Amino acid sequence: MIDGTLLDEADTYTWTVTATGSGTYSFANGTTANTKYPSIKFDNYDEYTISVTQKNNCGTITKTQKITFSTAPVINAGTDQSICFNEPSFPLAGTITGSTTSQSWIGGNGLFTPSRNALNAVYTPTAAEKISGSVTLRLRVTTALAAPCNQIDDDVVLTIKPNIDITSAATKVICTGKNVDYTPTSAAAGTVFNWTATGSTNATGFAASGSGKIDDVLTNTDLTTDAIVTYVITPTLAGCFGTPFTFKVTVNPSPSVTATAPNLNICNKTSAAISLSSVMTNVKYIYSSVISGEITGNTNQSVASSSTAINDILTNSGSTPATVTYNITPVSAGNCAGAPTTITITVNPSATLANAGADAALCNVNTYTLQANEALVGSGKWTIVTAPTTVSFADDTKHNTELSGLQAGNTYVLKWTISDSACSTTSDEVQITVSPESIGGTTSGSNTLCAGTNGGDITLSGQVGSIIRWERSIDNGQNWSVINSTANPLVYSNLGITTQYRAIVKSGSCAEAISSVSTITINPLTVTANAGIDQNLCSGNGVTLNGNNPAPNNGLWTLSSNQTGVTIADPTLFNTNVIGLIPGEVYKFKWTITGFTGCPPSSSEVTITYFSPISNNINSAATSICSGQQVTILGNVPTGGSGSFNYQWQSSTDGSTWVNIPSSIDKNLTVSPAASLFYRRLVNSTICTSVSNVVEINVLPDLANNTISADQQLCIGSAAAPLTGSTPTGGDGNFSYQWQSSLNGTVWSDVIGANTSNFTPPSPTVTIYYRRKVTSGSCSINMSNSIKLTVNLPAKAEITFNEDKGCAPFKLTSTNVSAVLYPDRNATYTWFANGVEIGTGATFPGYTILNQNESVIVKLAVTSSNGCNNDEITHTFTTRQDVTAAFTQNTTSGCGPLNVTFANTSTSLTAATFKWDFGNGTTSDLAQPAAVTYQADPTGKDLTYIITLTATTPCGTTTKTAEVL
Repeated sequence: MIDGTLLDEADTYTWTVTATGSGTYSFANGTTANTKYPSIKFDNYDEYTISVTQKNNCGTITKTQKITFSTAPVINAGTDQSICFNEPSFPLAGTITGSTTSQSWIGGNGLFTPSRNALNAVYTPTAAEKISGSVTLRLRVTTALAAPCNQIDDDVVLTIKPNIDITSAATKVICTGKNVDYTPTSAAAGTVFNWTATGSTNATGFAASGSGKIDDVLTNTDLTTDAIVTYVITPTLAGCFGTPFTFKVTVNPSPSVTATAPNLNICNKTSAAISLSSVMTNVKYIYSSVISGEITGNTNQSVASSSTAINDILTNSGSTPATVTYNITPVSAGNCAGAPTTITITVNPSATLANAGADAALCNVNTYTLQANEALVGSGKWTIVTAPTTVSFADDTKHNTELSGLQAGNTYVLKWTISDSACSTTSDEVQITVSPESIGGTTSGSNTLCAGTNGGDITLSGQVGSIIRWERSIDNGQNWSVINSTANPLVYSNLGITTQYRAIVKSGSCAEAISSVSTITINPLTVTANAGIDQNLCSGNGVTLNGNNPAPNNGLWTLSSNQTGVTIADPTLFNTNVIGLIPGEVYKFKWTITGFTGCPPSSSEVTITYFSPISNNINSAATSICSGQQVTILGNVPTGGSGSFNYQWQSSTDGSTWVNIPSSIDKNLTVSPAASLFYRRLVNSTICTSVSNVVEINVLPDLANNTISADQQLCIGSAAAPLTGSTPTGGDGNFSYQWQSSLNGTVWSDVIGANTSNFTPPSPTVTIYYRRKVTSGSCSINMSNSIKLTVNLPAKAEITFNEDKGCAPFKLTSTNVSAVLYPDRNATYTWFANGVEIGTGATFPGYTILNQNESVIVKLAVTSSNGCNNDEITHTFTTRQDVTAAFTQNTTSGCGPLNVTFANTSTSLTAATFKWDFGNGTTSDLAQPAAVTYQADPTGKDLTYIITLTATTPCGTTTKTAEVL
């Protein structure tokens, strides 16, 4: 037998400590030489050898380790330092106590003088380090001691104070006599600014030195050259001096301007032509202007411009000289304004615009007072442009002088000129026409005409002056109306009444004169003839003509179509009678009315048409038809009449009283009468009408009483009962039969040989429909009602399920087990378990299999709802077998390496899956695994291995554990 324990014995572990020198030690914190994890205190710098021995049933093992304690040197990198930004370097002061093998400064990107290995080297930081504000250096020494005493470090922090920069502008431009007004600024708060100043020879007003804001008022003594003052500003903060900063001030001189013009007195509407100049370059100008009098065109310039000319076009709208005064200020390139200067331009007014007055039209005079305007500016003078006769001015410088020597029948053109000696001249012309006295003259062209379409002309002669209008009178000169015409001769047309004409003549501005009068006498028109409307005849031999009454003129009828045998009772009577007319002829009669002398006659013609008789016959091929059957009655193509025919068909129930058939207006008639009727055709040709012969259509009664019986319910394979049909009515009394069948009640086909009144169908395999078709004589087919032979299927039992195998207790419920419903054939549902009824209805009532590895037979029995065969079905449901994990092993302990064999003794090796965990990092899925080898602990300790077997089924898992020591 093998036995042992997992616990440590009192002497399982034994510790020993040996010093190379005189070093001592002791176990601390309650530990001893047999503690598994002791705490040891070493009292001296020495080399110690430590050993530990472990023992168990399998033997002992010993391990050894050395620990050496040594003294280390002491180093100091010096105290932390700080310098101003502009100071160049740090003096390092490192110290070392004790022996070392090497020393060096670590860190820093700057320069070590003389080297990194010198304890008191001078360190010059880089520009980046100065900007960052600090750098940390580490003094590192190496020794011959073991780690961690082989390397010892100490740090020193070097701080660079921030740079004191001036951030304000480095330059400024001002005008002479202005304050510098400059405040130095820096990003470092609390900075103090001290400054000194120097200037060019033409700069004055600056102090040699100062601090803070610069308020010097600087003056440039030169008129063309900029003055320069330079300030050097030194910032200080916390004992540090910043980099001196140069601030340069440019002082612009004051510019000057000279304004000149070629003429200070100018004419109206001309340029001021002012030129601007300055001794300084790059000068711009602004200016304003002030006027006196009525001046326009002057401008102002408020924004400085480099233009050196003022070219305003100045207009003086007054009658006296006026001025424009320009005030001009020069502005330098530095935006400095100089002293303004002024220049005045006098603008003379233009001479008065000449106006010779309106043109004059005079009547038979020899003098005239001219009507020109007065010369307010300048002087005026009359001159002759054209004069057919000699004329003279009373005073040719006077605007309203008298002109003499005028003669009638002439036109004179005169010019009025106003000018001033320096600037302008204007002129205007006037025309004076002198006319002779007016004379009316004599008209010719009197005439006598017929009213309506007429025309002619009236001619004027012997007049003095122009025709200004014609006038006419229709009341023998009592009243006159204006004719808007000045033509000669005057043309007239279409007069309806006697009219008199005269001309109105005017010579220039002289009074009107009236001509002699011409008369156009107008007679009334002949009465317009109207022979009346054309007439059509179908019978008789005479007609009454319907001409219009010719009074006050005379009328006469004549036969213009030249037939013989025609007599006009009174040819002068507008509504006379005519006899002797015969069928088939077209007669034309003319009615002529004769008017007064000078007026043409009027005539009109009427046509009398005597039509031939109309032929009109109808017939029908069928005289007996079935109700609703269509029949066509044919009509011949008529002859006679006008040759154009209109039709109207009529019907009658008794052959005496006739009514029109609506919309039946064709040559032939197609109808579907419901009862027997008589038919005839009316033919109309203009006023002539013809009635055809009569046709009778006899209508047979409709087929009726065609029914069959009856619907049947059949089980598949059963014989069908005979189908019985009624005796039809209607038609001609003789009936033919044809039975038809259909699978859907829509598409039908004849049953071969089934043409008797009754019919026995064959045994159907599917639901089928039947009907009977009846015909009689020529009447249309009549279909009976349809009957249905319904073929019913037998009852059907069918079970569905989700699972038929489960874990005990296995509950069979309606959510797992159910019947497939066939509502078209099944009536009742009965459920059985192992032959015992457990419930009824379509829903499964439920059943539980209590124990594992058992089964039950479930049966469903259904009955037919249609009286057909019943049906049943069964299915077996089972529970799974439970598996309990179990195993044996050939040994439970031993010295490694140890082989162990395991045997699976679970309740079933096939109804479950297995998982072995042997506790040593190996596993297996086999039901019976191979032997397993367990290794000893490499440190010599006892090891316990836990073995686990897991058996898994759909119903759960079981486990079994054991140990190997």
